[in-house]
Amino acid sequence: MGPNQSRRNEMDARKQYIREAYHAGSWYENDPAQLNSTLTDYLSIAQNANDATQTATQTAASSSAAQGLPRGVIAPHAGFRFSGPTAAYAYLALGEAMQKSWSGTVIVLHPSHHVYLDGCAISGATSLETPLGNIPVDEALRTELLGTGEFTIMSKETDQKEHSGEMQYPFIQKALLDSKESNSSSNSDDNDDGDDEEGATASAQSQSQSLRIRILPIMIGAVSTCQEQHFGKLLAPFLARENIFAVISSDFCHWGRRFGYTPTSPPDHIQAPNFVKDIHEYIEWMDHVG
Repeated sequence: MGPNQSRRNEMDARKQYIREAYHAGSWYENDPAQLNSTLTDYLSIAQNANDATQTATQTAASSSAAQGLPRGVIAPHAGFRFSGPTAAYAYLALGEAMQKSWSGTVIVLHPSHHVYLDGCAISGATSLETPLGNIPVDEALRTELLGTGEFTIMSKETDQKEHSGEMQYPFIQKALLDSKESNSSSNSDDNDDGDDEEGATASAQSQSQSLRIRILPIMIGAVSTCQEQHFGKLLAPFLARENIFAVISSDFCHWGRRFGYTPTSPPDHIQAPNFVKDIHEYIEWMDHVG
């Protein structure tokens, strides 16, 4: 047996597991009904706020420009009671894409909090468990990326203990369930005009197939600027595919004394306006500067 076949067999053995919802019951609810209710509330509040903002600022020009299909989001990964309401604003975009019948693979790019990783590693799971249902992994895409020779595979333990990817999975599954429910309701309304049962069944099957999604988590390690550019160029053509939706899991920064990071003023070489005094003002102003 050659080294390539040995490595292939090792990869096959390591990927034969279902990634458990390791942080369910602590970082978020493990009861499906409770979790669904929580995410529904988060998304409803975000949607209402988003609708109100668009109504207040919408013009003919902005209305015509706000077309197209969302292709990715940046979402936080703290416990849902801390970050869930904010993450909901991001996941409105995935919901919108699915409402427009997008289907394909969600690539989740997330950091590593528990192990040192010099490079990037792909989940070896066959599916990801959530209290709302399991999400199948895109094994074909994983094989394609591994074929570049630039990625390694996470161990099951590393995969399950890392929370930054897992905090995205319930929102992704929720978006899928809501889209299926919405399309099912639309089909029901369409068939009220007397369509035969066979046509209704075919329509429902078509909707189910069109909303099929898969997922592929990729852990980003302690990469240098040079490595960032390398992996960015490597992943760019994959992320550009129409059947790919990207989720970037990031808390942006960890502000607080326990992280040793509590700036409320910019670096010395940047002059801040007088109104920048509190942390929220500092973050907002630096965001515009950046």
